[in-house]
Amino acid sequence: MLIIAALTVHNRKAKTLACLECLDGQHLPPGVTLRIVLVDDGSSDGTADAVRTAYPNVMITQGNGSLYWGGGMALATATALAYHPDAVWWLNDDVEPAKNCLVELLNAHASIGGVVVGCVYDTDGRYIYGGYHRRRGFRFVPAVPVGSDPLPIDTLNGNCVVFPRHVLEKVPPSDPAVFVHNGGDIDIGLRIRRAGYALHLIPAANCIGTVNSTKFTWNEPGLSLGERWRSLTSVLALYPPMTWALCIRHAGVLGPLYFVRPYAAMLLKHFIARLRSIVRWQAKNP
Repeated sequence: MLIIAALTVHNRKAKTLACLECLDGQHLPPGVTLRIVLVDDGSSDGTADAVRTAYPNVMITQGNGSLYWGGGMALATATALAYHPDAVWWLNDDVEPAKNCLVELLNAHASIGGVVVGCVYDTDGRYIYGGYHRRRGFRFVPAVPVGSDPLPIDTLNGNCVVFPRHVLEKVPPSDPAVFVHNGGDIDIGLRIRRAGYALHLIPAANCIGTVNSTKFTWNEPGLSLGERWRSLTSVLALYPPMTWALCIRHAGVLGPLYFVRPYAAMLLKHFIARLRSIVRWQAKNP
């Protein structure tokens, strides 16, 4: 059985090397071979050279810095599929899978089939990434594992996921021109479920990771309306073509309403904060 781990990286040399060290130390079942495809999206910190030196068997594809997560993972997945693996293992380079992570994912897949997702915890043991349950109102809440049984989920985080090849051949990664950086994992998870495949979170498949920082986002205080809008609508946040595609594709006739909602909420929050600021100033300067 051939498993290919697919990663895309950009200027996180230390984290990338730590992730690859964990992959190098994976406990593999008899008859399982693990290979690694890595897309280096124009790193300027020497990531590619460091990987070539430390892990010469890693297959590196070079990007120019414009791929972001969506384009990088689409390219890494296509490169992996060209080798006709039995499964592709998506990993973020800031994730450190436990030595038995792949074993647990493969065992779970052999038992329940479909796509299986690992659980990412921070260094304090708090669950941070894995998958989501879908709720009314086109809302997604984290699917928090309880106990050791596989947990059915509605969609996934792309941090640690094993896709059987036949699933990816039928449900390919999201269009990176639309899902540039965010939303592509949510979209592919929803499309996988729509195609009739099972999707489970596997509590025994543990990884260590970090929460993405929210600093310098549209929620930061003190931003002008223009700064807040540019932050909210950037490809790193709620890029409008991505939000539109996600809502129209998966939210039915109410899709346009759900598309408008986050942008309207940001504008309302900004103007309420401005109004409160004016009221406070007037109270101090009667």
